[in-house]
Amino acid sequence: ELSEYDVTISADVFGITTKNAGDFEHIGQDFYEIAKIVDVICPMVYPSHYGYGEYGIKLPDKEPYKIISAALKDAQKQYSLNSGDIKLAKIRPYLQDFTASWLKKGNYILYDINAVAAQLQACYDLGIYDFTLWDPSNKYAYDAINKINTESKISGDEIN
Repeated sequence: ELSEYDVTISADVFGITTKNAGDFEHIGQDFYEIAKIVDVICPMVYPSHYGYGEYGIKLPDKEPYKIISAALKDAQKQYSLNSGDIKLAKIRPYLQDFTASWLKKGNYILYDINAVAAQLQACYDLGIYDFTLWDPSNKYAYDAINKINTESKISGDEIN
């Protein structure tokens, strides 16, 4: 309905939606189906929001690179199922730029420039160059971008 206005439509989805096809969590969100009808899809892949042991990572909040990499690889796997006749949304993940102290001591790390850079590196290593940082207090580690190796392991042309 909005196509005549030439506007970009995006949708934020829970990060876990990238893991499996369909609405497997029964939350009313199907990553692939939503990606077929919007221009940009934004999975909120905050490490603090994954359950202990998710993706085989004992404490996801303490492993920002690994959890972001695993979640976005799953998103790319869902995209690889596309027969090529459907245009899928650009993936622009939300990344964590806040410390999840509610997880209690030993279960989280300080989300400083290094933790944010680790998430950015995971994105770049997968050829995903767009992202949104989120911090409810609006204090962002902007300089994290200067700490990453922007020479991705794959070409951005290989994926969305």
